[in-house]
Amino acid sequence: MSQSIRRTTAITVAVSMIVGSNGAWAQTPSDLSDLVDVRGRDAEAQMEDRGYVSHHTSKSDDAAYTYWWNSRDKRCVRVRTRDGRYEQIKTVGNSDCDQRDNSGGKAAAVAVGAAALLGLAVLASKSHHREDRDYDERQTAQFERGYRDGLHNQPFHNYEDSKEYSDGYTKGVDQRRQETSYRSDYGSRGGNRAYVNVSDLSNRETTYTWGQLERRGFALANERKLGNGDNQWLYWNDSTRQCVEVVSRDTWVSYVGEASATACRK
Repeated sequence: MSQSIRRTTAITVAVSMIVGSNGAWAQTPSDLSDLVDVRGRDAEAQMEDRGYVSHHTSKSDDAAYTYWWNSRDKRCVRVRTRDGRYEQIKTVGNSDCDQRDNSGGKAAAVAVGAAALLGLAVLASKSHHREDRDYDERQTAQFERGYRDGLHNQPFHNYEDSKEYSDGYTKGVDQRRQETSYRSDYGSRGGNRAYVNVSDLSNRETTYTWGQLERRGFALANERKLGNGDNQWLYWNDSTRQCVEVVSRDTWVSYVGEASATACRK
């Protein structure tokens, strides 16, 4: 049997596992419903007492998503924490906890099918990155390809003009920023080169950030509209050889951080 036929067969088997609606997959587990709106530190202790182990946490601009695995019930749940409280608890596919999913649900089949289309073992993106959208296998595969490109700082390559790829790329870039936020004080430089700190310019009015960058020796090098509606400006400081990325929506800056020098080249 050829490789392409084996891959097609794997996708067909995955799709055949789809049964009706997502049903229980999308619901808050009954044993955890009392933890919604509980303070995070208190709820975490309760989660552990009830047999759940924290698998990983992924942060967004205004919330944190923690995935918990219960080995007894073979269940993965996702907790969204905002303002220090458990805002939402949701059963998700076991693949979100890097576990094999034998539930036969639609989410499991789609994840398997999308991974097979890309020649991957598992998806890197999680359900919250995809915002629980009802994607099919090909849409999920496009999102995953974009997510991985953005996460690993690869060029934007949306050769099929896919909205799912564009959304995935944006989410991948956001995740990369979260995972490398520890670098805000020194960016991509090595050694002891002169450096201008810009970490104080996030969460400011756009005109204020622009003015401060110019006062600190930066000049506008590039600008463009991002796929999610945000605006991106790239500023270059010739004396320190720094390229700085500014992302804003309307009149408010949501992110300021260092970018590679090549990004500032016209």
